[in-house]
Amino acid sequence: MIIQGEITCFEKRQDKIEIFEGIWHRYAYTFKEELEEHSRNYEEFLSEEELSILKKKERCNKGQEYVYSRTFAKEFFRQMIDSEHLFLDMKDVEIRNDTDGPTKGKPRIHVNNRSIKGSTSLSHSDSSILISHGKNCWMGVDVQEVITSEAIVENESIFSFEERRIIDSGECFPKNKAWAATLIWSIKEAVGKALGVGLSLGLKSISVMDIRNGQIWINLIPEVENVLLSPDNRLIIYYKQHENTFFVICCMFEKVKLEA
Repeated sequence: MIIQGEITCFEKRQDKIEIFEGIWHRYAYTFKEELEEHSRNYEEFLSEEELSILKKKERCNKGQEYVYSRTFAKEFFRQMIDSEHLFLDMKDVEIRNDTDGPTKGKPRIHVNNRSIKGSTSLSHSDSSILISHGKNCWMGVDVQEVITSEAIVENESIFSFEERRIIDSGECFPKNKAWAATLIWSIKEAVGKALGVGLSLGLKSISVMDIRNGQIWINLIPEVENVLLSPDNRLIIYYKQHENTFFVICCMFEKVKLEA
Protein backbone atom coordinates (compact mmCIF):
# COMPACT_ATOMS: atom_id res chain seq x y z
CA MET A 1 0.00 0.00 0.00
CA ILE A 2 1.33 3.42 -0.94
CA ILE A 3 0.34 6.50 1.05
CA GLN A 4 0.81 9.95 -0.46
CA GLY A 5 1.35 12.89 1.85
CA GLU A 6 2.83 16.34 2.25
CA ILE A 7 6.39 17.15 3.31
CA THR A 8 7.55 20.58 4.35
CA CYS A 9 10.38 22.20 6.25
CA PHE A 10 9.46 24.02 9.46
CA GLU A 11 11.41 27.08 10.55
CA LYS A 12 10.10 27.68 14.05
CA ARG A 13 12.37 28.95 16.79
CA GLN A 14 13.92 26.31 18.98
CA ASP A 15 12.88 25.80 22.59
CA LYS A 16 9.54 27.57 22.06
CA ILE A 17 6.18 25.86 22.00
CA GLU A 18 4.67 26.20 18.53
CA ILE A 19 1.41 24.94 17.07
CA PHE A 20 0.36 24.16 13.50
CA GLU A 21 -2.37 21.89 12.17
CA GLY A 22 -3.42 21.33 15.80
CA ILE A 23 0.05 19.97 16.59
CA TRP A 24 2.08 21.24 19.50
CA HIS A 25 5.84 20.80 19.35
CA ARG A 26 9.02 21.96 20.99
CA TYR A 27 12.65 21.20 20.26
CA ALA A 28 16.11 22.22 21.44
CA TYR A 29 19.64 21.79 20.10
CA THR A 30 21.51 21.66 23.42
CA PHE A 31 18.83 20.64 25.90
CA LYS A 32 21.12 18.87 28.37
CA GLU A 33 23.19 21.98 29.00
CA GLU A 34 20.04 24.07 29.45
CA LEU A 35 18.43 21.59 31.85
CA GLU A 36 21.44 20.51 33.87
CA GLU A 37 20.80 22.80 36.86
CA HIS A 38 17.00 22.41 36.80
CA SER A 39 17.15 18.61 36.65
CA ARG A 40 19.31 18.31 39.77
CA ASN A 41 16.14 18.45 41.89
CA TYR A 42 14.48 15.65 39.95
CA GLU A 43 13.12 13.97 43.10
CA GLU A 44 10.82 16.96 43.54
CA PHE A 45 9.03 16.54 40.21
CA LEU A 46 9.33 12.86 39.21
CA SER A 47 6.43 10.65 40.28
CA GLU A 48 6.95 7.40 42.18
CA GLU A 49 6.50 5.41 38.97
CA GLU A 50 9.00 7.63 37.14
CA LEU A 51 11.51 7.28 39.97
CA SER A 52 11.12 3.52 39.71
CA ILE A 53 11.84 3.67 35.96
CA LEU A 54 14.83 5.92 36.68
CA LYS A 55 16.40 3.24 38.89
CA LYS A 56 16.20 0.76 35.99
CA LYS A 57 17.69 3.32 33.61
CA GLU A 58 20.57 3.97 35.98
CA ARG A 59 21.56 0.30 35.83
CA CYS A 60 22.36 0.72 32.13
CA ASN A 61 23.90 4.18 32.54
CA LYS A 62 20.91 6.01 31.05
CA GLY A 63 19.64 7.63 34.23
CA GLN A 64 20.78 11.18 33.54
CA GLU A 65 19.47 10.98 29.98
CA TYR A 66 16.06 9.91 31.33
CA VAL A 67 15.95 12.79 33.82
CA TYR A 68 16.82 15.37 31.16
CA SER A 69 14.19 14.14 28.70
CA ARG A 70 11.48 13.93 31.39
CA THR A 71 12.33 17.44 32.61
CA PHE A 72 12.00 18.80 29.08
CA ALA A 73 8.74 16.91 28.44
CA LYS A 74 7.10 17.90 31.71
CA GLU A 75 7.92 21.56 31.16
CA PHE A 76 6.54 21.30 27.61
CA PHE A 77 3.20 19.94 28.80
CA ARG A 78 2.98 22.32 31.71
CA GLN A 79 3.34 25.22 29.29
CA MET A 80 0.94 23.67 26.79
CA ILE A 81 -1.80 23.12 29.34
CA ASP A 82 -1.15 26.02 31.70
CA SER A 83 0.59 28.86 29.86
CA GLU A 84 0.56 31.09 32.94
CA HIS A 85 2.05 28.38 35.20
CA LEU A 86 -0.55 29.25 37.81
CA PHE A 87 -1.97 25.87 38.72
CA LEU A 88 0.29 23.06 37.56
CA ASP A 89 3.37 21.81 39.31
CA MET A 90 5.94 19.70 37.43
CA LYS A 91 4.96 16.71 39.55
CA ASP A 92 1.33 17.06 38.42
CA VAL A 93 2.42 16.09 34.90
CA GLU A 94 3.40 12.46 34.36
CA ILE A 95 4.48 10.63 31.22
CA ARG A 96 3.40 6.99 31.20
CA ASN A 97 3.70 4.40 28.44
CA ASP A 98 0.53 2.59 27.37
CA THR A 99 0.70 -1.04 28.47
CA ASP A 100 -1.73 -2.67 26.03
CA GLY A 101 -3.78 -2.23 22.88
CA PRO A 102 -2.64 -0.74 19.55
CA THR A 103 -0.83 2.08 21.34
CA LYS A 104 1.25 -0.21 23.59
CA GLY A 105 4.57 1.41 24.41
CA LYS A 106 3.58 4.88 23.24
CA PRO A 107 3.84 7.71 25.78
CA ARG A 108 0.62 8.99 27.30
CA ILE A 109 0.37 12.24 29.24
CA HIS A 110 -1.42 12.33 32.57
CA VAL A 111 -2.20 15.47 34.54
CA ASN A 112 -3.25 14.89 38.13
CA ASN A 113 -3.73 11.18 37.20
CA ARG A 114 -6.09 12.02 34.32
CA SER A 115 -5.11 11.03 30.79
CA ILE A 116 -4.82 13.86 28.27
CA LYS A 117 -6.51 13.13 24.94
CA GLY A 118 -4.22 12.84 21.97
CA SER A 119 -1.01 11.27 20.75
CA THR A 120 2.49 12.12 21.99
CA SER A 121 5.94 11.29 20.69
CA LEU A 122 9.39 12.09 22.06
CA SER A 123 12.86 11.57 20.63
CA HIS A 124 16.35 12.75 21.48
CA SER A 125 19.97 12.30 20.50
CA ASP A 126 23.02 12.98 22.65
CA SER A 127 22.43 16.73 22.54
CA SER A 128 19.09 17.47 20.85
CA ILE A 129 15.46 16.71 21.70
CA LEU A 130 12.04 16.92 20.04
CA ILE A 131 8.58 16.40 21.51
CA SER A 132 5.21 16.72 19.81
CA HIS A 133 1.56 16.27 20.78
CA GLY A 134 -1.54 16.19 18.59
CA LYS A 135 -5.18 15.94 19.63
CA ASN A 136 -6.62 14.52 16.42
CA CYS A 137 -3.80 12.58 14.83
CA TRP A 138 -1.22 9.91 15.51
CA MET A 139 2.21 11.39 16.20
CA GLY A 140 5.70 10.09 15.55
CA VAL A 141 8.91 12.10 15.88
CA ASP A 142 12.57 11.36 15.38
CA VAL A 143 15.85 13.16 16.05
CA GLN A 144 18.76 11.88 14.03
CA GLU A 145 22.34 13.02 13.75
CA VAL A 146 23.73 12.86 10.21
CA ILE A 147 24.88 9.39 9.21
CA THR A 148 28.63 9.67 8.75
CA SER A 149 29.37 6.11 7.69
CA GLU A 150 29.53 5.79 3.92
CA ALA A 151 29.03 2.04 4.32
CA ILE A 152 25.60 2.68 5.88
CA VAL A 153 24.62 5.29 3.30
CA GLU A 154 25.45 2.84 0.50
CA ASN A 155 23.97 -0.24 2.24
CA GLU A 156 21.30 -1.85 0.05
CA SER A 157 20.06 -4.01 2.94
CA ILE A 158 19.06 -0.85 4.85
CA PHE A 159 17.63 1.31 2.08
CA SER A 160 15.21 0.10 -0.59
CA PHE A 161 15.85 0.49 -4.32
CA GLU A 162 13.62 3.58 -4.44
CA GLU A 163 15.34 5.11 -1.40
CA ARG A 164 18.75 4.50 -2.97
CA ARG A 165 17.53 6.27 -6.12
CA ILE A 166 16.45 9.33 -4.07
CA ILE A 167 19.78 9.38 -2.22
CA ASP A 168 21.86 9.02 -5.39
CA SER A 169 19.82 11.48 -7.47
CA GLY A 170 20.45 14.46 -5.22
CA GLU A 171 16.78 15.46 -5.39
CA CYS A 172 16.63 16.23 -1.66
CA PHE A 173 20.15 17.49 -1.04
CA PRO A 174 22.35 17.93 -4.12
CA LYS A 175 25.84 16.52 -3.64
CA ASN A 176 25.15 15.33 -0.09
CA LYS A 177 24.08 11.69 0.07
CA ALA A 178 24.58 11.53 3.84
CA TRP A 179 21.97 14.24 4.46
CA ALA A 180 19.47 12.56 2.11
CA ALA A 181 20.04 9.16 3.73
CA THR A 182 19.62 10.62 7.22
CA LEU A 183 16.36 12.40 6.31
CA ILE A 184 14.93 9.23 4.75
CA TRP A 185 15.93 7.11 7.74
CA SER A 186 14.43 9.63 10.16
CA ILE A 187 11.17 9.74 8.17
CA LYS A 188 10.92 5.94 8.34
CA GLU A 189 11.46 6.03 12.11
CA ALA A 190 8.87 8.78 12.62
CA VAL A 191 6.24 7.06 10.45
CA GLY A 192 6.85 3.78 12.29
CA LYS A 193 6.34 5.51 15.64
CA ALA A 194 3.14 7.19 14.44
CA LEU A 195 1.74 3.83 13.36
CA GLY A 196 2.92 2.18 16.58
CA VAL A 197 5.02 -0.50 14.89
CA GLY A 198 8.40 1.17 14.54
CA LEU A 199 10.74 -0.72 12.22
CA SER A 200 10.24 -4.00 14.09
CA LEU A 201 8.92 -5.67 10.94
CA GLY A 202 12.07 -4.94 8.98
CA LEU A 203 14.10 -1.96 7.80
CA LYS A 204 12.21 -1.95 4.50
CA SER A 205 8.74 -2.46 6.00
CA ILE A 206 8.28 1.31 5.60
CA SER A 207 9.88 2.65 2.43
CA VAL A 208 10.09 6.16 1.03
CA MET A 209 9.17 5.79 -2.65
CA ASP A 210 9.60 9.38 -3.79
CA ILE A 211 9.95 12.98 -2.56
CA ARG A 212 9.26 15.85 -4.93
CA ASN A 213 7.42 19.19 -5.11
CA GLY A 214 6.38 19.11 -1.45
CA GLN A 215 4.88 15.62 -1.78
CA ILE A 216 6.05 12.29 -0.37
CA TRP A 217 5.05 8.73 -1.22
CA ILE A 218 5.56 5.97 1.36
CA ASN A 219 5.07 2.24 0.82
CA LEU A 220 3.89 -0.01 3.67
CA ILE A 221 4.18 -3.80 3.64
CA PRO A 222 0.86 -5.63 4.38
CA GLU A 223 1.73 -6.24 8.05
CA VAL A 224 2.19 -2.50 8.59
CA GLU A 225 -0.76 -1.63 6.38
CA ASN A 226 -3.02 -3.68 8.65
CA VAL A 227 -2.67 -1.15 11.50
CA LEU A 228 -4.52 1.42 9.38
CA LEU A 229 -8.28 1.44 9.68
CA SER A 230 -8.73 3.58 6.61
CA PRO A 231 -6.81 4.18 3.37
CA ASP A 232 -7.78 7.85 3.65
CA ASN A 233 -5.22 8.83 6.28
CA ARG A 234 -3.84 12.30 5.77
CA LEU A 235 -0.06 12.23 6.14
CA ILE A 236 2.07 15.30 6.83
CA ILE A 237 5.83 15.23 7.39
CA TYR A 238 7.52 18.27 8.92
CA TYR A 239 11.29 18.37 9.11
CA LYS A 240 14.09 20.70 10.07
CA GLN A 241 17.84 20.46 9.76
CA HIS A 242 20.19 22.20 12.17
CA GLU A 243 23.85 21.68 11.38
CA ASN A 244 24.31 17.88 11.62
CA THR A 245 20.95 17.05 13.19
CA PHE A 246 17.57 16.34 11.58
CA PHE A 247 14.24 16.82 13.39
CA VAL A 248 11.26 15.02 11.82
CA ILE A 249 7.58 15.14 12.82
CA CYS A 250 5.08 12.69 11.30
CA CYS A 251 1.37 13.46 11.65
CA MET A 252 -1.09 10.76 10.61
CA PHE A 253 -4.59 12.24 10.64
CA GLU A 254 -7.47 9.83 11.05
CA LYS A 255 -10.12 11.09 13.44
CA VAL A 256 -12.10 7.86 13.57
CA LYS A 257 -9.11 5.80 14.62
CA LEU A 258 -7.90 8.25 17.24
CA GLU A 259 -11.29 8.51 18.92
CA ALA A 260 -11.95 4.76 18.82
